[in-house]
Amino acid sequence: MFSRATLWRRKKRFKEFLSRVLVTNASRFDENLLDSTFSHTSNDNTEEISRQAHPQDHFGCQSGLFTSSYHFDAPIAKDGSEDVSDMYDDQMWLEERFKNVNLWKDVEIEPIFQYPVAEDEFLTENIDQAPVEKEIAAGLVLLKSHHRTSNKCINDLCKLLKLLKIPNCPMNFYKIERLLLPKSSASISSLVTYICQVCCEASTSSDRCSNVNCTQHACFRTPPLHYLRFSILQQIQEILAHTPALNFEQQQCFPDIDVINDIYDAEAYQHIMKKEAGNNFLSLIMNVDGIEVTKNSGLSLWIFTFVINEIKRSERFKLKNIVVGGIVSTESKPRRHQMQVLLSPIVKELVVLEQGESFEVKSFGENSSTHLKIFLIASCCDKPAQSLVQGISESIGAFGCGRCELEGETVPIQANSRKRIRVFPLIPDDQEQPRLRTNKTYDMFMNIYIDEHFLPHAELRNRLRGHISPCVLRDLTYFDVGTSFLSDSLHNIYHGVV
Repeated sequence: MFSRATLWRRKKRFKEFLSRVLVTNASRFDENLLDSTFSHTSNDNTEEISRQAHPQDHFGCQSGLFTSSYHFDAPIAKDGSEDVSDMYDDQMWLEERFKNVNLWKDVEIEPIFQYPVAEDEFLTENIDQAPVEKEIAAGLVLLKSHHRTSNKCINDLCKLLKLLKIPNCPMNFYKIERLLLPKSSASISSLVTYICQVCCEASTSSDRCSNVNCTQHACFRTPPLHYLRFSILQQIQEILAHTPALNFEQQQCFPDIDVINDIYDAEAYQHIMKKEAGNNFLSLIMNVDGIEVTKNSGLSLWIFTFVINEIKRSERFKLKNIVVGGIVSTESKPRRHQMQVLLSPIVKELVVLEQGESFEVKSFGENSSTHLKIFLIASCCDKPAQSLVQGISESIGAFGCGRCELEGETVPIQANSRKRIRVFPLIPDDQEQPRLRTNKTYDMFMNIYIDEHFLPHAELRNRLRGHISPCVLRDLTYFDVGTSFLSDSLHNIYHGVV
């Protein structure tokens, strides 16, 4: 009986051996061989592992797998000498385990590759010309699937076919993808603009501001925001063309809103259904968030994303169904006025989409075109991002609640402490409750803002109940700048209510 240390050492070297074989014989092993089987390796079941190798090709590589030389670095003993005897024993152990292994055992040949290859007449029948590029691409994909080869292997095979002067051969696997998947996100158009940090004007030039009255019209002395905009319409067209998981049935009924299983059951969604009088439409939820590129660098990326609520929830949040409205690179956190400038082109496109567009919808059948209106109905962001998008105070400041006009109060973090924080205690039922933020209250405060925006910041904030800047989302039909800002789970459940 071997000791545990000996077994551990042999298993380690056995894994190193398989790794080296995998490098030189990549097409012979399943890519999950080591991870899926080695955890069950013991001194008595190593033979079972070797059976999971893939069948070799017909060029006689099977025998070469175990006749190729291998060498392990000998372990160094505490006195500096090599433990040669242990190394020799372990190599003998490996040779015994690999001797007379039949790699073809338990191998199932897929029906698609069970061609009568001996019948040349069948293979060459009705072949009058060389296959086109798309046919060769389809064959290479079948080969890749059957043999579980890597993209690099297909690239090398394409190079080989080119060297052999095979006509109509694709250049590489990327070209194969383009041939077989023509509708890809690579075709989505984008536009780069530069936002001046002084006047917040958008420019197409990276050298100077387009505003002739700006101090940076001659050249940018303060680096602008780099803003990459994507077409929302094109992305939605692509998503609808490939996803079968659309759910328009919910728009044909009015369920009991006391039981909410999805966004379709909510009162706001039911309101849109009544307004649209039974016509199919798409609704979106927006998220805006930023992340530091490196710690303490100040450089951050902010991304504007959307999800389509009519896609079934199991597929809704997958990356292939996410719509990206824009990405901006900043050296610091955007200010509120800058955020509104970034949102403006997105809102302009959404206003156009509210009038409706024709879409090819896969779930309606092949070549089925339908007219759909698209509405942004909600936004779900973390608290710092919401304050920028909504144009209100920070969540830890006075009137920082995005749902109501509660001012809050400051309290010491503990007894006899000078450090204070702002809290928003609940108002007793017998007292007047804070007013909720709505489009109506927003319009009222914006009228005051136009006349009194010159007031000091704190005074203006108190006068407007936390509104610091306009919110461009007010231009959308079914977006309420109060109730449409949802509570995110991160800052309201997992981190506690803030």
